[in-house]
Amino acid sequence: MVNRKAFTMIEIIFVIVVLGILAGIAIPKMSATRDDAFIAKAKATIASVKSGIATTRGANMLAGNFKYPDDLNASATASTLFGAVLQDGVIPSSTNGWTHVVNSNAQLENFRFNINSVTVATFEYNNSSGGFNCVSGTGTYCVDLTK
Repeated sequence: MVNRKAFTMIEIIFVIVVLGILAGIAIPKMSATRDDAFIAKAKATIASVKSGIATTRGANMLAGNFKYPDDLNASATASTLFGAVLQDGVIPSSTNGWTHVVNSNAQLENFRFNINSVTVATFEYNNSSGGFNCVSGTGTYCVDLTK
């Protein structure tokens, strides 16, 4: 009887094939999970902004001023977005997150949500109606983000 102390070539090839199959399944799922996490974060931000708009409007009404916030970016720091309605704001990111877009109409403010440096949805804030709504999006992102 021969005493074996190493793996055969067939065993090594089999292990490599199995690892390749597992990697082929796992990597796309991890990428989709990452995008789902960015969408979940965007949904939470949208809910917080809408709640902040309503809270600010309520505080204004108590003070006798019946206006919605004029500018969602009015804040103590220029490095955050939504500073007028969120306590700490949101750090802008053109890669995976929010960016502010200058709009020539004084009543409107536009914000873009990006995933992997691609704008997937554009939101518009109207300071006369208090609306913060998705106005354009790639695929179903507008629907997904506003659910």
